[in-house]
Amino acid sequence: MILRDSIHAPKRPSVVNLSLTDLRHRLNALRHKPTSERSGFLLIAASSIPGYNRLEKLSYIKERFQEMPGYLDLNWKYHDQSAAIIVEFCDHTHSVQAHQMIAEKFTKLKISIIDDLRQLLHRSSLTTPHIQRNLNPHQDPT
Repeated sequence: MILRDSIHAPKRPSVVNLSLTDLRHRLNALRHKPTSERSGFLLIAASSIPGYNRLEKLSYIKERFQEMPGYLDLNWKYHDQSAAIIVEFCDHTHSVQAHQMIAEKFTKLKISIIDDLRQLLHRSSLTTPHIQRNLNPHQDPT
């Protein structure tokens, strides 16, 4: 039996097409480039950024990074069970320089340099087990 004859073979083109500007598409494309041609990335924990909502936090980070040499873009991402902003630079060297400059000025920001793109593409395993919520609020806990 050939795959195209299988019931599991797709009958039409895939409906899941990532936009060329989607972060996952860009990261997957970068995985196949030599290290010297890859973009540089910084990961900033959203909880460490001043602001009350996602838009304020994105604006705050964009204001600090957009004038830095090599700055390309930023994205909001859920990473390791929490929200983060990923700032992209044209290469790793520019991301390291930006990290040094920002870390000195804004010490409360939790910034890490992404050395390996797999850190962004794969989720880490859960560190705490899920605890089911008690559906009956009047029941005594045991």
